[in-house]
Amino acid sequence: LTLQEPEVCRPRLLRGSRNSDLKMAAVYFAILLCCSIAFCADAADPKPTNEDKKVVCYYTNWSYKRPGSYAFTPEKIDPFLCTHIIYAFIKIGQKNNLISSDPEFDFNQRGFANATALKKKNKNLKVMIGVGGWVTGTLPFMGISSNETNRKEFAKNAVRFIRGYMFDGIDLNWQHPGVKEGGSPQDRENYVKLAQTLREEFEIEAVQKNKPKLLLSISIAHHEKFLPGYDIASFNTYMDFISVICYDYHFSYESAVNHHSPLYSLEEDSDYSYDAQININYTINYFKELADPAKLVLGIPVYGRTYKLENTEDTALGSYADGPGDKGPVTGEKGFFAYFEICNFVKNENWTVVQTKPGSAGPYAYKGDQWVCYDDLDMIRNKVAYANKEGLSGVMFWTIDYDDFEGNCQETKFPLIRTARDALFTSDMMVFPDDGYQNSVADTPSRVSPSPPVVPKRSDNRPQKKPLPKPTRAPNPLAVPRTPVPPRDEYPEQSDVSEPQSNIVGDLIRLIQRAGGMTNFCNILRDTMATQPASSFLHKRGYNDRGDSENTLVFESPNLPPILVALSNSSIYIKEINVFHKS
Repeated sequence: LTLQEPEVCRPRLLRGSRNSDLKMAAVYFAILLCCSIAFCADAADPKPTNEDKKVVCYYTNWSYKRPGSYAFTPEKIDPFLCTHIIYAFIKIGQKNNLISSDPEFDFNQRGFANATALKKKNKNLKVMIGVGGWVTGTLPFMGISSNETNRKEFAKNAVRFIRGYMFDGIDLNWQHPGVKEGGSPQDRENYVKLAQTLREEFEIEAVQKNKPKLLLSISIAHHEKFLPGYDIASFNTYMDFISVICYDYHFSYESAVNHHSPLYSLEEDSDYSYDAQININYTINYFKELADPAKLVLGIPVYGRTYKLENTEDTALGSYADGPGDKGPVTGEKGFFAYFEICNFVKNENWTVVQTKPGSAGPYAYKGDQWVCYDDLDMIRNKVAYANKEGLSGVMFWTIDYDDFEGNCQETKFPLIRTARDALFTSDMMVFPDDGYQNSVADTPSRVSPSPPVVPKRSDNRPQKKPLPKPTRAPNPLAVPRTPVPPRDEYPEQSDVSEPQSNIVGDLIRLIQRAGGMTNFCNILRDTMATQPASSFLHKRGYNDRGDSENTLVFESPNLPPILVALSNSSIYIKEINVFHKS
């Protein structure tokens, strides 16, 4: 169990009462806690311990145009926050090649160079280039995929571009094959052939030049209108990972307010079925029928969809809307707020926050006739726990520059993505409360489960959605054998975990909850430790796994605050707390 934050304290725990003889136990259990202690300064974020899990973060090369301190450039990215960064977007040229969408920024202002330079700080970071999106549309993709000659030429040009600008791979973002701008039914098959050609060229180049193989990924929309254009089963063969776009289930032009990224349906099964398939759980199960879950990455929005309420007294889900909400003060787009705008409204401008059913969807907030739905820290944890439970490869964020990257609302920068990263590499059952405007302890589930949904108000003229067809997997002779994911009943239960570690974990969770959450728990430690004389600490010196020199202060247990001893019900003995910082 690891709870990670920039400033780190390590309690060592022993099973037994506070009167236990320390010699009787040999099992130690370490946990990292967020402690803002005066002598903990500039501690480096520990990198993920499981290299197979992914935190994929899109970065947009137009975010530098925002005013003032909200202008975002690659230098502001924490290189240890994400496992993969996708630089979005470049375009497809007329010669089956890749071209910059903003040469002034990408080249003259060193956008490409500064993004890939992040790898110098974190050697495990992968920085990929994203091609397509709204800046490209569908016609250029149709051109490069329509015949073998174009596909091969594009693949070779792609390798030269990726290697030339020091990227680690390419992310394909065709919006959307077969359905837009004169799309063709052949787009579906041609898109797969393009992916196959890229994969083959990447493998050949890696062998010939003795280099690591370039990465290949794709993002796929959830919408029933777009899904027929994607041969998901075939993409499973050629892609390193598949990002499932699990947001924008609802848009601000709809006649009723709704949450645009619900984990589960917000309506009763017996009630109006408008949202029966419009949720993440349905989408992921659809994709799991066609692809290896270990290749799927769950997309999470770092923004909210906004509406203008028709009646300011009617604010619940399903209430009538009078079009999109006002433009964001920074992002300047109607019907859209970045998370850094939302959290500022909630913290500083007295917006009212209402939780939907915890575990099913994030909250919504309103003030006057303005209404926004979004994911808070608790919902981020729930979605990550869901991804872990379903055996997915990780999570994806659109986008890193929408997070609270200045740390104006929380005590840390990038709170949403940082929360997801920490949760992804810990237990899928760990959901802790937060302070401030987030949920109270009582409102926060300790285990994620599909809670009974709430029934939103609805307008009578809302359209009935047709259910998606049950997916079928066509045989693919080129397919790579999938690694089977064990059935849910093969996953270890808490009772299967060897003692005494499992009991210590449970006791520690309950101790933190009794203290009122992690922040309160750490504050208790901080206040006590800050009053101790220097003689109370044992000084050590060492180096972390990135070669940074660290000073460690070991704080012995006899002077620990009595309140923690009382809250533990004598079930945990905290032997020592290690506090370290980079020198």
